[in-house]
Amino acid sequence: MSPRTTTESIIPLLFYVLLFVQTVASSLPWGDINVIVVTDVHSWVAGQRHLFSQAADYGDVLSFYEQLPHEEQDIFFVMNGDFMDGTGLSTIPPTHLLPILEHMPWDVVNMGNHELYHSETVEYMKTSGFIDHWKGNYLTSNVVWSSSGKPIGNRYTILHAAHNRAKILTFGFLYNFQGNCNTTQVILVQDAVKEDWFRSVLRHEDYDAILVLAHMDYEDELVSVVHQAIRNIVGPSMPIQFINGHSHRRGSAQLDNSSAAMEAGHFLDTVGFVSFPVKQTVLSSDATLSLFQNTFVDAAVPDLAQALEQTSLPSTDAGEALSSLIRQTRDSLRLEQPVGCAPQTFRLGLSLDDPNSLWGLYMDHVVKMELLRQNESLVYIQGTGLLRYDLYAGPITVDDIIAVTPFNDSIYSVVENVDGEILRTILQALENSSSAVGTALPPFVSTLSSYDVVATNRYKLLSSDYDAPRICRLISLIVPEIKSSCRPSLYLYTPTDALMIDLWIAYIQSQWSCEWHQDEEAPSAVFFLAMLVLFAAFAFLFYHFFAPRTVRTKGFTPRETLDDERTPIIRNRYSGSSCDQDQRSDNTSGHKKAASLMLPQHVLVSVFEKDSTVI
Repeated sequence: MSPRTTTESIIPLLFYVLLFVQTVASSLPWGDINVIVVTDVHSWVAGQRHLFSQAADYGDVLSFYEQLPHEEQDIFFVMNGDFMDGTGLSTIPPTHLLPILEHMPWDVVNMGNHELYHSETVEYMKTSGFIDHWKGNYLTSNVVWSSSGKPIGNRYTILHAAHNRAKILTFGFLYNFQGNCNTTQVILVQDAVKEDWFRSVLRHEDYDAILVLAHMDYEDELVSVVHQAIRNIVGPSMPIQFINGHSHRRGSAQLDNSSAAMEAGHFLDTVGFVSFPVKQTVLSSDATLSLFQNTFVDAAVPDLAQALEQTSLPSTDAGEALSSLIRQTRDSLRLEQPVGCAPQTFRLGLSLDDPNSLWGLYMDHVVKMELLRQNESLVYIQGTGLLRYDLYAGPITVDDIIAVTPFNDSIYSVVENVDGEILRTILQALENSSSAVGTALPPFVSTLSSYDVVATNRYKLLSSDYDAPRICRLISLIVPEIKSSCRPSLYLYTPTDALMIDLWIAYIQSQWSCEWHQDEEAPSAVFFLAMLVLFAAFAFLFYHFFAPRTVRTKGFTPRETLDDERTPIIRNRYSGSSCDQDQRSDNTSGHKKAASLMLPQHVLVSVFEKDSTVI
């Protein structure tokens, strides 16, 4: 049989096989109360085109939501915070992003830490009418205006479930974040649950279940703080459902017989679903645990259709209008402007010496070539929270670069004229600090290894404006004798306030052309067709025999996470912000351990403990 005949016979077969696979669906695990969840989207409203071949944007998610069986079920739609920082749609203030978000029919919106980095952001949310747009359902149970002490949104709300004639008491908490701008105040969770208003609501409002939007990891100890504070007042039979976020993973946990927690990914890679009972159902059931269910649906158009038990996902009028608005807004910002072509994919969480490491590319090539200009007396030290997303092989757009480094910092001189021996001591301490959970990287990286320091040379230390004061605090602990020499001063900035992006663009344009090499022949159409057939066959076999279902309906699967889960230390830039720079730090509490010779664990913790898990 000739290859042509084989291809002609395989293609129709694959068509029918894939059609069959697409029609096999798993229904959502409906309960008394059902909630659709998005969290930590970070302005990725256009979808994850690098992750899914048919990535869903917010318009597709809206179409999905509108086609759920609202006439049969009580369904609510919530957003659990962190819509800022991630793509070119997120500006300060968010003039382009908020009009898009207002098209989503969320029943409740919670506040994330990324909405609080800049006074310009949170004040614009108020003056533009964004907070009022949600008619009292933008929740800030423990975030207030510092000037008045009044909550930025509402402390709580009550959702009404028409089919079950039930009332759902709903709160919106943020973890104990301390990097907020000075126009706001975050009340410690353990203090907020002791306040009179909280106890009074639990004792005197009429409700049938409790929903807690908590912008904190689903295994955070603060979940237990809120859970226990509620349970002490309402008793053991009141259902409590936590919707979590912030740590950018999928997972769920059972807290007790009548309460559960779940977290639904990040960057619009997931549309979460939870169902839970009302109190009357709990009292009449012997199988309480089975009444709490959750599902993670990949945010891809075919998967959303499958969750609806359909072979396709028709766009609703509102969904199509929102998708159109997203495209128009991105076009107006020129986010799809080409920059160059990456020769391979560079991953975020890999160690510096890995050939596929994004951080290795950034420190060893981008910074050395575009910032240091091969000046061996300059040493750049950077906290590993700057980069945020993989850089994929192939064409690179402006938005791809912003996704990699959405926080733009100016460059500061930290210490001048540092002796080589002292520099080696500092770098050894930083290099031997343990990696953060979920990454092979230490909390800081440098363009110069301690092994390459020349003892008799003198060096100048550079860092970003966000990291400079943190570097000074560390230096004062490692080598106290030069503490007085650590005085950060501006070294380099750009009028466009896009220095980090400018460095990337300059490097990519000079090094990575998109033109085919003259001695290479571009792949033919026959080659692409053959590869498509092979890929389709492999995809079917893997899906049919090995792959788990995308729509999971098995209830709770503790610590279930995305296959490519990475939890890098993330932070926002300080430039132009009215935040207290010294109060902002990365995720190190309990996870960082320096070499015993140089930097004991308690020293690193003392530097970072003010604000853990800033993701």
